[in-house]
Amino acid sequence: MILDAPHFGNICDAMSSNQTVIKAASREIVRGRASGTFLTFSIPLEHKNGHVFLLADIDSACKVAPQVISLLRETVERLGRSLSDKAHLQHRFEQTLQSVNEDLKDLINVKTCPPESLNMVIGVLKQDTFIISATGSLPALFLRRTAKQRFRVFDLQQNISTEAGQIKPEKLFHVVLDGDLAPDDVLLLASRDLHRLISVEDIHPLISTLPPGSALETIEQYLPTNAKLAMLLFQIRKEKEVITGFGPEVSSDASMKALTATEQTTEQMLDLEKPNVLQSFGKLAGALKSGDRLERRATIMRILRSSGKTIKTVGMFLLHAVSNAVVSAFSLFHALFTRGSKRERAIDDAKSAWSRTWKSGHKFQLTSLTGRMLLVSAVIFIVLFSGSIAYFNIGKNQQAAEAAFLSQLELIDDKRDQAAASIIYNDDAAARTLLNDASAILLALDADGKSERQAEIDQRQADIENQLSQIRKIISPEITTTPIINKLVSASSGTTLFFQDGKAGSFANNSINDIDVSGSSTPLKIATAYDNDAVGIDQDNNFVYFDTANSSISQIGINSAESEAEQSKDLVHYGERLYVLSGNQVYRHQRVEGGEYGPGAAWIQDDTDITAASSIAIDGTVWIASGSALRHFDGGREVGAQTTAIDPPLGSIKDIWTDTDAPILLMLDIGEKRVVAYNKETGDMVAQIISDEFGSAISIHADVGSKTAIVVSPTTVHSFSIQEIF
Repeated sequence: MILDAPHFGNICDAMSSNQTVIKAASREIVRGRASGTFLTFSIPLEHKNGHVFLLADIDSACKVAPQVISLLRETVERLGRSLSDKAHLQHRFEQTLQSVNEDLKDLINVKTCPPESLNMVIGVLKQDTFIISATGSLPALFLRRTAKQRFRVFDLQQNISTEAGQIKPEKLFHVVLDGDLAPDDVLLLASRDLHRLISVEDIHPLISTLPPGSALETIEQYLPTNAKLAMLLFQIRKEKEVITGFGPEVSSDASMKALTATEQTTEQMLDLEKPNVLQSFGKLAGALKSGDRLERRATIMRILRSSGKTIKTVGMFLLHAVSNAVVSAFSLFHALFTRGSKRERAIDDAKSAWSRTWKSGHKFQLTSLTGRMLLVSAVIFIVLFSGSIAYFNIGKNQQAAEAAFLSQLELIDDKRDQAAASIIYNDDAAARTLLNDASAILLALDADGKSERQAEIDQRQADIENQLSQIRKIISPEITTTPIINKLVSASSGTTLFFQDGKAGSFANNSINDIDVSGSSTPLKIATAYDNDAVGIDQDNNFVYFDTANSSISQIGINSAESEAEQSKDLVHYGERLYVLSGNQVYRHQRVEGGEYGPGAAWIQDDTDITAASSIAIDGTVWIASGSALRHFDGGREVGAQTTAIDPPLGSIKDIWTDTDAPILLMLDIGEKRVVAYNKETGDMVAQIISDEFGSAISIHADVGSKTAIVVSPTTVHSFSIQEIF
């Protein structure tokens, strides 16, 4: 015994002596963009009342999901083939789990497929027994009817999780749950979002009363528009029994077989009473040769009456055959464009229509060879005629669909050509609009399961993305990432980093060296470079000076405005003046003898509101980042900054940088996870560098000499060359 196997008999009574039938249905619902992988798989046991099933919900963190799915599908199919009547169910099931655990152990690890990303359940329902094993957290609801005709709901997943404890990567399936099945039992397995999307109170009356397919279809109507859910439903139903004149109680199948045999015997006995075409013509020829007028007239009338009945019978049969053939063809055609329970119902309708046609023909049998040949010829003609019409219509529809697909591709290519022409004439706005229109048309195209069509769609999508990247001026310089070990950055002034523990460090040559700081140990919240040193404001709202040569921090004597330090958001040193962005104002302080600063003068001269500002940069004029906007001031008054050419528009600007000798201004846009290079003269975007790691950054600086940008986050420092855009 390699598995822990708690028995489930404590909540499952013994099955009654009545014969039961296990009914099953599955459904996968993915609305919107898929974020993982679903698989619902159930195969009936051949010549047995039972199913082998699997449901998997795999996170996108698992990079080998297709291999895992393929392994599980093969395992279920192999288990289904090997379960004979003489096989010991639990022993065979445990052998299967041992094999799949060994195979999964070679596939999963922390990098390729974390064990926590796998949520799977596998099991067997056979006659009056069920056995399942699971890993992860998939809902498994088991409903049992009580003596008071009410249903009690059990959460099998909770039983399995309690026994399993912590996930074991070497044995993902290491707990087995088994039990008995009784009439009216219901087992619902679903992906993880079931309880978030719909309550048990809403599910309970549906899965216990409606047939499996209808129950899942109704549940789907309850789900929101962006739902992603997979479900497997099993119902144990008592097969109704009848009392017939053929002996003791028998099942419905045995009763129908006996009734059909009796019906066939009766029809064979009455076969001689049916009209015989050759005999009728023989009697007609004999009567015509005879000279008895009365006999000739009576024979002709009798033959005409018999022929009339025959024609009427043949006509009714042909009418039934044609109508049933049309119904069957329509049902089969409908099945081609549906899936799941709707497809099954359409196929059942087609079978039923052909069954009615067969029974109708079986009741009408001509005794003569000629009559039978005529009947068979008529049926063949009807089938061929209907089939040719259906084939013609299908071919015509396929040609129309192919023509429409090619027409849409031509429209997309035409818009791409127009966009290329607009780029040549520097009309980026028009090019962007045309490419976005082409992309929208492309997304609406349906490959209809054809690999050639999908290849055409993928190729054009890649071409459009390349053109948009060209318009958006996306560049991809080599970004060097340097991690910060055991510390968090609170502020930086270029290459000097200030940590939340009050210490400091220097960044050079893609490495960080600790600085043994003397003086104040209160961490800085903002800082700016001053020559080789730094000026900042600590978390106690004191203005401080960092002396690089002595590695010391000391307080500065400064005549600050009321609440200036408390409301400060950024500061920058320009020449011998310190500019502080605080509240709704920019305060300018002149550096005086002794390293102190004079009183703060309000620099903004008009009524401009800058309360939402987050960063400031100076090149002789003042640039201010405010939310998703870049603002430009000169002489204390706003002169405006043009940013309409930036695509996509600015999201949330965290920090900005520029210099007197720099033609560009760099913006750290954490909303769009990028660095935007902005031409200060033309107002155009020069380039943008996109990286997910920029979303948590706190500051950006650049070195004019080496033309290198430095983006600092609390745990990393990113550096890259801006030579091509400087």
